[in-house]
Amino acid sequence: MPYQLQSNGKSMLEIKKSKFFGFCQNVSSVSTATDFVENIKLLHLHATHVCWGYRLQNGIAKYSDDGEPQGTAGKPILGVLEKKDLIDVVAVVVRYYGGIQLGAGGLVRAYTQSVSMAIGDARVQLLDKYTCYKIECEYNQVEQIKYFVKKLGIPIVIEEYQSMCIVVVEVANSVLEKFLKVVDFGVVISTV
Repeated sequence: MPYQLQSNGKSMLEIKKSKFFGFCQNVSSVSTATDFVENIKLLHLHATHVCWGYRLQNGIAKYSDDGEPQGTAGKPILGVLEKKDLIDVVAVVVRYYGGIQLGAGGLVRAYTQSVSMAIGDARVQLLDKYTCYKIECEYNQVEQIKYFVKKLGIPIVIEEYQSMCIVVVEVANSVLEKFLKVVDFGVVISTV
């Protein structure tokens, strides 16, 4: 089952005078993942390496060793995301070299641990799936429906006012049962 992050995560790890700063966050596309990496690079202009990996729901997965020996940084970062089955997530590890060589195995352990710590800071949750529902109701019911929907944290995507009121909402599966109970008072509900 795929997971996502509950919040952004950070970590700091020092190994043989090298400092590793880990960062992770949810993303929705290649461009948002790339933007996150670029922002981290801008914040750490003097870093020796800025290595990263991301996985998206559409199957795209990429990584970069950013000058570290091949397979010692980006691939282990992506490996942690895959092992934890994280989707729509980017992870970045910034390294400031401390003057002592870590070797290939040491680098793999350092990058893996940095990402794991950042993910631990963010915590993971089951990736929620969403379904759009169209609610058709009378004018005197629309405010009550909007109130209940807002109370459940469900976003309203479309509101149309014609002979009937139409409200389209995007409902997470985790609150679907509550949603159907709350708005089931003589209104027409259908999937979009």
